[in-house]
Amino acid sequence: MVDQIMPLVAKFKFLIQRLFYPSIDRIHKISCPILFVRGMLDEIVPKDHTERLYNAASACKFKTKYDVAEGCHNQSWLKGGEEYVVAFKTFFERCDREN
Repeated sequence: MVDQIMPLVAKFKFLIQRLFYPSIDRIHKISCPILFVRGMLDEIVPKDHTERLYNAASACKFKTKYDVAEGCHNQSWLKGGEEYVVAFKTFFERCDREN
């Protein structure tokens, strides 16, 4: 994320970065169902990050991607409205059916 959000700082991140989440390196080990929710106007997490994680989630039982057209980083739930709730409900119902 630092590389894309703050490219000028990227070469110094080893000096300042305290937290490291190697999601892309670990997601292939996850076998449970995954719902990927992506705000298409997200100003923090680039859309391609979610796409890469979705594609790399090769071991999960099933995966679903839900894009919130007007969603930004902190308000996708609000912008998605009833459709957002339905996406979660549908995902959980599928989890229940397939277990």
